[in-house]
Amino acid sequence: MTQNTTASLFHAFITLPYASMPKGEEYNTGIYVQTSNKNMINYIGCLAVAWDGGPYFWTVNHSFGPADQTTTIETLYQSNGTMPLAQDCTIITNGNNFLKVYLGGTVVVNRNNLTLSIPPPFNAYLEVETTSTSAMRNGTYTDYYATLGEDVTVSGAPPGGKVQIEDSSGGVLVSSTANDTGVATLNVGQFHLPLSGYFIRVYDVDGTLLGSTPSAVTVWGGDVYTVSTA
Repeated sequence: MTQNTTASLFHAFITLPYASMPKGEEYNTGIYVQTSNKNMINYIGCLAVAWDGGPYFWTVNHSFGPADQTTTIETLYQSNGTMPLAQDCTIITNGNNFLKVYLGGTVVVNRNNLTLSIPPPFNAYLEVETTSTSAMRNGTYTDYYATLGEDVTVSGAPPGGKVQIEDSSGGVLVSSTANDTGVATLNVGQFHLPLSGYFIRVYDVDGTLLGSTPSAVTVWGGDVYTVSTA
């Protein structure tokens, strides 16, 4: 379990080691984001499930209850069809009404009308749960990270101009148009962070390059940049 954090984006690469389970057994493994309030259970889970009654699946749940037990589980997403046994899962939430979940880089939940009631600060944990008695079960997790959000914010750009995250050859990864106050928001939540070796470049409305990071930078969600006029 992590320490309490003001982060709102949480990521892990999760591997489901079993495609099925013996009769009468179930196994799940995932990443969970919960309130740090120890007087309640209230968390979002992104997990992979193997069981004895059918193919494995991936699911996103909101679970809550008093401090000693979960009394309600809301399924917000459940996969169907063939899915990878291992993939990235990214949970983004404000703990109030907003939840966005990327699974394998694809949005599977994106809602701002929920009643989550998960008061921050948050903490996150990686956990296996199983009813198995036939063998010792474990899980594999890599690339855990948490960030302040999924957006990179650039201020001081010309209204209507473009702000882009580009590779060294000028290939565009993300592009955004600056608003009336010169602020551009670049969404990087779908990517495996950090983004390394990229430039942030600002263009006028006519496509003229106005500014760039002087060298390649490492980009995380939640980063903030300001265009220098010097």
